[in-house]
Amino acid sequence: TQPPESLFTFEALGQGFSMNLWMIHGVVVTALGMALVAAGWWQVDRADGLVTDGLYAYGRNPTYVGIALIAMGWVIGFPTILTLVLFPLLVGAYYNAARHEAEDMRERYGEAYEQWARETPLFV
Repeated sequence: TQPPESLFTFEALGQGFSMNLWMIHGVVVTALGMALVAAGWWQVDRADGLVTDGLYAYGRNPTYVGIALIAMGWVIGFPTILTLVLFPLLVGAYYNAARHEAEDMRERYGEAYEQWARETPLFV
């Protein structure tokens, strides 16, 4: 089998690199995930209390979605046995974390959280 054709080549620190179409798509998906994580963390860091607006108006865990996109970008761009095995494990771990976090948020914010949870999906 022939490797995919390189679309982009460059040199850094004396080492040559090349990227095919799948790698470029993977980098784009990874960058989108990183942006989502950064924006979600920024929003939570600046807030006092329960965050229900901005990214959190569309889903209760946008940073977890961002982390899944980062991992998906690696699966798309750099598919290996390791990335293929770890991706579902990572998604499952963050799904479980989101469920446990929801219980903590219910205890902490009570009815305000319940109302938001009824209107907003766990993930986008």
